[in-house]
Amino acid sequence: MRLEATTPRSPTTAAHQADYLVPVSQLHVPSKAIKEFERSQKAFQSGDLRSSTEHLRKALQIYPDFIQAHNALGLRFIQTGEYEKALAEHQAALALDAHLAQTHQDISLALLLLNRPQEAEAEARQAVDLEPNAPASSYMLGRALLAQRRATPEAIEMLRQSEAAFPNARLVLAQIYFTRGQTDQVSRGIAPVFASPRRPRQQAESRMLGRAT
Repeated sequence: MRLEATTPRSPTTAAHQADYLVPVSQLHVPSKAIKEFERSQKAFQSGDLRSSTEHLRKALQIYPDFIQAHNALGLRFIQTGEYEKALAEHQAALALDAHLAQTHQDISLALLLLNRPQEAEAEARQAVDLEPNAPASSYMLGRALLAQRRATPEAIEMLRQSEAAFPNARLVLAQIYFTRGQTDQVSRGIAPVFASPRRPRQQAESRMLGRAT
C-alpha cells in the first residue's frame, strides 16, 4: 500500500520492500533501523514470518517513529490472525502521520477483519480522499460497503476501479452479478482472475478478506 511497493518507490535502498512509499518525514530514519527493516523483508520473502516480525520490532526499538515499520508489523500481525495487535500498529503509524493513504487502507483492513465494517468504511473513505486513484483505496471501500450488505452502485464502481490490481474484486463482482441473475457478467468477470499476477500485498489483502466475508 514505499518501503513495500505496489506503486511508486522511494529512491532509498530500504524502499525496495513490498508495499510502502517513504514520506519525506521518514528520510532521516537511522540506518540501523532501515537495515532491520530490510532484514525483515528478506525474512518475509523467504516465508519466515517470525523472524520478519522480530526484525520489525528491533527496527521500532531503534526508531519508534518509523511509520513503515509500524505498518509492516501490522500486516505481519494480520497474516498471523492477531488483528487487535495489527490495528494498534497501524494506529501508531496514523498518530505519526495522518495523511498517508496506505495507513488508512491498512486500518480499514484490520477493522474489517475485526468485524467493524462501519469504521472500516470511514477509514477507506479517508484513503480514497487522500489517493482517489489508488486501487487499494477503492478496493477497501468496496469491501467495507459489501461487509455491511450494501451492494450499492458506489460499491460496485469501487470494485470495478480496483479489479485490475486486485483480481479478487472480479470474483466479488461475479458473486453480486450471480445473485442478481446477470449470468453474462459472471463468466466475463471470472476469466481474467486466473490470468492476472498479483503482488504480495494484494494477495494478502484478498486472501484475508476472503476469509472474513
